[in-house]
Amino acid sequence: MERNKKERRREPRHLCSHLLEVIAASGRQEAVLEDLSPEGAAVALMVEKAIEAATVVELSAPDFHARAEVRYCLPRDGGFRLGLRFMEGFRWQPGVWQPEHLWLPPESDTPTSPPD
Repeated sequence: MERNKKERRREPRHLCSHLLEVIAASGRQEAVLEDLSPEGAAVALMVEKAIEAATVVELSAPDFHARAEVRYCLPRDGGFRLGLRFMEGFRWQPGVWQPEHLWLPPESDTPTSPPD
């Protein structure tokens, strides 16, 4: 991806790591959730064939289910990284469900000092 592309996200994305299933017409596949925002997510998926943009998939993990549209599918490490936009009517809310490993930045823009 080009680094000089204008950022189009309206919401910040949060780095995370969580195993989940991606369910598509081609079947179910275990994937790693890598980042998450209220409007979408990115997952790493070890499949042989790319999943076309505009394909609707389902994400499933305990206490988390969402339908999303594939925005991009890029080759990576023998598999693919999918950029997903949640379908209308769904927004991820950190207070409702959080991945196993999630980095939520402080709400304030003021830098904090490390403890002594």
